[in-house]
Amino acid sequence: MNRKLRRQQAKMNKKAGGADSQEVARLLEQGFGQHQTGNLDEAEDLYHKILELDPGHAEANHLLGVIALDKADYPTACTLMEKAVLTNPKHFIAHNNLGNARTALGDLGQAGKCYRKALKFKPDYAMAHNNLGNVLKQTEDYVEAEKHYLRAVSLDGDYSEALSGLGAVQLELGKVEEAEQNCLRALQINPDFGEAHSNLGNVLAEKGAYTEAISHHRRAVDFSPGNAGVLNDLGNVLKDSQQFEEARDIYSQAIAIDPEDAKANYNLAMAHMTDGDLLEGFKGFEWRWKVAGMVENRDFPGEEWNGEPLDGRTILIHAEQGLGDSIQFCRYLPLLVASGAKVVFECQPALVDLVSNMGENITVFAHGETPPPYDLIHAPLLSLPRLLGTTLQTVPADHPYLQADATLSAGWEGRLSQYSGPKIGLIWRGGAAHLNDRNRSAPLALFDSCLNVPGVNFFSLQKDRPKEDNNLPERFIDLGKDFDSFSDTAAALKNLDLVISVDTAVAHLAGAVGSPVWTLLAYPSDWRWLVEREDTPWYPTMRLMRKEAGQDWQALLERVATDIKNMEWT
Repeated sequence: MNRKLRRQQAKMNKKAGGADSQEVARLLEQGFGQHQTGNLDEAEDLYHKILELDPGHAEANHLLGVIALDKADYPTACTLMEKAVLTNPKHFIAHNNLGNARTALGDLGQAGKCYRKALKFKPDYAMAHNNLGNVLKQTEDYVEAEKHYLRAVSLDGDYSEALSGLGAVQLELGKVEEAEQNCLRALQINPDFGEAHSNLGNVLAEKGAYTEAISHHRRAVDFSPGNAGVLNDLGNVLKDSQQFEEARDIYSQAIAIDPEDAKANYNLAMAHMTDGDLLEGFKGFEWRWKVAGMVENRDFPGEEWNGEPLDGRTILIHAEQGLGDSIQFCRYLPLLVASGAKVVFECQPALVDLVSNMGENITVFAHGETPPPYDLIHAPLLSLPRLLGTTLQTVPADHPYLQADATLSAGWEGRLSQYSGPKIGLIWRGGAAHLNDRNRSAPLALFDSCLNVPGVNFFSLQKDRPKEDNNLPERFIDLGKDFDSFSDTAAALKNLDLVISVDTAVAHLAGAVGSPVWTLLAYPSDWRWLVEREDTPWYPTMRLMRKEAGQDWQALLERVATDIKNMEWT
């Protein structure tokens, strides 16, 4: 315990409930003294003697709970601290420590309630603000987490743990410079704070300063060499800076420490796939099912398909991730049909009409509906590349595999015929729920200022826009407001000369229907786009335009504008 907390504990000792006897006071003072000097067994014995005299003694139960917490016996810690706060509901230190025990058990919801109770009775309790910030950070409530970290730092300016946590959430909120300053401040206070080195490494990687970022992650590993999570973080920065061989080695070290570390196994697969080894990568990609919050596990009747001949059977295939993933990988459904199978395919409602036109023996239904009859065999959509042995050389992309509806396409042709000159559709942002949306999406204002090319018609293809994008530039003609489904979007795309999109579902759709598309990629980009290439094996009509490490969107969009001006339009 730090000095400030000792003073708070001493006050609690004076207020402790139970038998008001000199013997209890003497035993508590002795026990606390042994506890402070690290003699936990002796302290434990003394606290138990108090409970023999007074079974409901709040402070004895609390301090026994602290010992259980130190010994990583979290269920016992919870039981004892619950007894403490039952006897003394205003015991803010016990509420805080009960939150720590519940955090250790992974019960973040209850842990947050405990920290809030501690703050109810002591609003200026810096430690509880920091701990609540930690819980909110883990549950990705970054705005609220930032508030509590800021409060902790305002109460204790040298609170390195709170400064480091503050830097981590500010990075998630896009406040990169503030994040860097707070991580640096944490390390000025405590140069040996491994977590702050990791958080600063993540901030520097965001800025494209990979050499410095890797140096800080290595320092973090020095302080925690046996921590698989810290090694995983180092592996991520090595992977993102395209140092794939060492990244794979670091992930393998993490896996050797904890073979069931889902994140390390998944990230190893990402390193393989980004480096072009799809065969090995798709094997490891199955770890996605064990990464918390990544994929919804489904419980369909029947057995999961393992690649054996289907021999005319009807198989259920289900989409599992984003719209772009569904569009990219539904190309595998006709391959199953060609092998002699029939397919029923569950996908997002917005895709049902579009995918239903893929051909005979493919029946499409929306997520949430009852599946049509099938032969009690099923598979996730993104497992099909593994099951069918996909390599870079065998990606099925010989021709467009999705078709725009002819009637809808004719309607859009008539509507767009009034515009003379090149017609370019624009997508500048993806869905906010995407894990990397802060990097993959670009500001509308930059699209407006950079893509100002005389004689070219620009059309917004954004169906849903946040409030800050409500007011489109007058020269951006709004088509997206009239899209009811991706069938509408596909039909509009077929009547444009070019689509320019950040890495989102519409870019995939343009590639799937065979429309020319320039996909603008952040650095690092997603695994599917590999590295350095301007083309992609997944979509023959797609051109990849990449930001460089540390480059902002303006530099890339200025290059896009130059290429538009140099285009020879037919």
